[in-house]
Amino acid sequence: KGKKLSSIKLPKGQLDGIARLPNGELLISSWDAHAVYRGKLTGPFVEAISGVNAPADIAYDTKRNRVLIPLFKDHAIAVYELPK
Repeated sequence: KGKKLSSIKLPKGQLDGIARLPNGELLISSWDAHAVYRGKLTGPFVEAISGVNAPADIAYDTKRNRVLIPLFKDHAIAVYELPK
């Protein structure tokens, strides 16, 4: 009804992509952290994938349990197995 319920602050900013996992968790990419965070809407969010240069919009492959991450500055796409 137009009310803000709560907010979670991630460890670093410059957030770009977001994808939802089948269990309801979210993946969120951060240029500032060079990483992809994983967590629930209620938090906390932790680094699931690190060392990613300029991670843009992301996608999740449910069949293969992989995260597809466009590397904006490298004009490439990286594919990572999602840690459990």
